[in-house]
Amino acid sequence: MYTINKNYFGSIINDDIKKYVKYVLNHPDYFSSDDLKFIRYYIIEHEPNFRYDYPIVPYSLNADKIMIISDTHIGHKTSNIDYLNWAYQEAQFYKINKVFIAGDVFEGIIEKTLQEVNIDEIKKYYGNNYYFYLQEMAKKFPNINGIETKILLGNHDISMIFENMISTIDLMKLYESIPNSELLGIGKVYINWNAITNNTNCRFILNHDISTIHFSNHNYDKENITISGHHHYYAYNENEIYLPTLSTNRSFNPGLIIMELNNNSLITKQVHKINVLNITANDIPKTLILK
Repeated sequence: MYTINKNYFGSIINDDIKKYVKYVLNHPDYFSSDDLKFIRYYIIEHEPNFRYDYPIVPYSLNADKIMIISDTHIGHKTSNIDYLNWAYQEAQFYKINKVFIAGDVFEGIIEKTLQEVNIDEIKKYYGNNYYFYLQEMAKKFPNINGIETKILLGNHDISMIFENMISTIDLMKLYESIPNSELLGIGKVYINWNAITNNTNCRFILNHDISTIHFSNHNYDKENITISGHHHYYAYNENEIYLPTLSTNRSFNPGLIIMELNNNSLITKQVHKINVLNITANDIPKTLILK
């Protein structure tokens, strides 16, 4: 096991540092989870320096079941903290201790949707400080003992950097203020998932399309499937799963997926909420035989 010399990494990113970052990412078994987390956060913090050759970072996951939600768009007129509370209650019910968010946690300030945020509410309570408003919203995320939140940043999330609203450091602080949270990366992360109670392994790319970032190819074992946010509706095939939104944006039913590893299979169940005060409905689980 090697140890990263963190003093080697400064604010000036040169080719040698980029090569070393790629070396670490291409040999995740050589480094501790803390060192790999340091590299993930370093890449996020210095995103502009990696933007045109952005590495897909690995993340090691040990769990039998996980929940994945996406596109909560907190700050948009159609977002609702009650949906998040419902999702985490479902996680408790199914005894899931890791919830993944596949991008667009916050609405951000993408110009074409700026008028769709809760602008009247923001001005009433927070003046023109949209960032402070988002900080207050982050504090309202469910805080359930034993449930961790793993966050992939999407195009709306990083729009706050692209449009010079806040610094990358402040953006990271915002997301880290979500209870029991950890940042996975921007746009794509490679997840090597091992079940705890059986010998099943699944490798998947958690994805959120971001046209302004160009991702480099990875050298890890080929993934079994890609799981994508951004599209706002649920769709399933053997190559890719589209995640439902957890808002009422674009008139889609809010929903989530629950995934389980068992007997060399990936079992996926969609759970969608008909009404935030009413009932849930489950579709027939889909099973992917893992190779």
